[in-house]
Amino acid sequence: MDDKQREVLQTCHEYLIENIDPLPLIDSLYSAGILTKDDSIRLRREVTPNDQNRLLLVNMLPKAGKDAFSSLIRGLTKTEQSDIADYLQHELSKGMCPLC
Repeated sequence: MDDKQREVLQTCHEYLIENIDPLPLIDSLYSAGILTKDDSIRLRREVTPNDQNRLLLVNMLPKAGKDAFSSLIRGLTKTEQSDIADYLQHELSKGMCPLC
């Protein structure tokens, strides 16, 4: 994950915490190799969906490698959360020159 992608996660933090349905996303990210089995278990032990999202977005995804953000977008789309994926992609494209 690059700095701009980390910045988008930080900027959109509240929205993501409140709107992501974490359980199907955890499965998708595990299948994609972004999360380990231990990560998946640790996330499922969190009491609330907001706590699961917070742990995923703050502690795990930023450290999960260069493909983490694109896998998050794909996972959100696969789990019928494409409105959130679209929102993140829009935020990522803000201020970026399309000709650069």
